[in-house]
Amino acid sequence: MALVTSRSNRVRAVALAVLVGTTAIPVAADAQNAQALAQAREEFRKGIAAEAAGDWEGALTVFKGVAQVKSTPQVRFHIAQCEEKTGDFVQALGSYRLALYEAEQSKTADVQSASKAALAALEPRIPKLTLTRGAGAEVAKVVLDDRELGPNSVGSPMSVNPGGHHVVASAPGRETVTIDVTLAEKETKSVEIALPESTAESPGSVGPAKPSVSSSPDQDKPTPPPGTSPVKIAGFVVGGVGIAGLAVGGIFFGMKQSAISDLDAACGPDRKSCPADLASTRDHGETYSTVSTAAFIGGAAALAVGVTLVIAAPRRKAAQVGVSASPSGVVVGGRF
Repeated sequence: MALVTSRSNRVRAVALAVLVGTTAIPVAADAQNAQALAQAREEFRKGIAAEAAGDWEGALTVFKGVAQVKSTPQVRFHIAQCEEKTGDFVQALGSYRLALYEAEQSKTADVQSASKAALAALEPRIPKLTLTRGAGAEVAKVVLDDRELGPNSVGSPMSVNPGGHHVVASAPGRETVTIDVTLAEKETKSVEIALPESTAESPGSVGPAKPSVSSSPDQDKPTPPPGTSPVKIAGFVVGGVGIAGLAVGGIFFGMKQSAISDLDAACGPDRKSCPADLASTRDHGETYSTVSTAAFIGGAAALAVGVTLVIAAPRRKAAQVGVSASPSGVVVGGRF
């Protein structure tokens, strides 16, 4: 594996990478197929060659394939290095941290020092984007680069890759707004999201005149629309609250699962050797679990009550009105 301590000496770095990489994937005939491991060593050398040629995308693909057979701190470091070179700073940051953690667990000193140096150099280069809620966007759904942001992300600085980013914000009764923002390395930028009121025509607005339609005297007065029971209205409201509760529960359940995946990746299944900087991830995961459970229970209960009210609501018959002529005058009849 190449631990590049001096970028001015590429030949030496590549030679060291091949030498260390050959021993970085040990023979484990009892645990894994020896032929697969031999192929992984050969693929590792191909990845080193691709790095030396500047083909970082190709090298990244190769190293990810090697990691599927045998993941080592050296392989993780090379994956992070390729991600950084291809401009995926945010992903590279996580891969460097994982390489450092695995190196500490296996007491691989050279990977530890190289990972720490890479993290110290990369972190200051990562841009920070803060999206804040302005007028009309208090409850808006905010999507950044096709990924919906959670409630804790909006209003807080987020690490993003250098380059262009696409923001879409929407809310009921408001115009959908799209914002394109570009950040350079080390740049910090804040963008306020404001949603104007929808310009769609209201029911009382003046529009083009409709053509007149001739009708008989009995059609002069339209039949009034049937009324809606207050019980049914209450059912719809309560049911809507229930659906919203289930949606919130789903969001926090997804956040909980993400925290679990991070802990499993860094701490192992037993989670007895978690690094100290992952304590907040564990605490957040417990909070997400509690909130998602409560939201699911409350949402399901409210939805059940709403459906019951809608079904049990009494139905109203539409009023019917008729007009006819008689020798003594006009007769108006109706049924309610």
